[in-house]
Amino acid sequence: MKQFIVICSAIFVLSINVLAQGEIITKEQANDLFGPVLVSVSMDATVLKNLLPQSPEVLMFQIVDNELFILDGKRNVLLPFGGTMNNTEVFTLYSKTVLQELLTLSTLSSVYIERREAVLTITSGLFTLEFGLKCPPYCLD
Repeated sequence: MKQFIVICSAIFVLSINVLAQGEIITKEQANDLFGPVLVSVSMDATVLKNLLPQSPEVLMFQIVDNELFILDGKRNVLLPFGGTMNNTEVFTLYSKTVLQELLTLSTLSSVYIERREAVLTITSGLFTLEFGLKCPPYCLD
């Protein structure tokens, strides 16, 4: 019976993460769960805030050859301006709502998009955003 409850709880937690398209945890938790940052790209928090209205529900992030790419929900490149991207490249998709929440938790002027061993995270101050969906296969807009 305990195993059944644990399995049901795990399924419930995972389903919440899928629906939320990201979860904010502490930077310390991110380091414990996902390991050290291997590549980090800094961006002005205001630039990220200004990109949010350009997509109805989500933004997607990826670091390709140490360059940050941000796409809207239809995989149009928002950053770098005038950039192009292969439609098969896998991006990490985050809800705009969770991104806005992360940006309000810190007063720092920069955010960091970070590649770790198996995930891409976004850190602002003491908080890190993870548990995004991979697109493809889970593209929402």
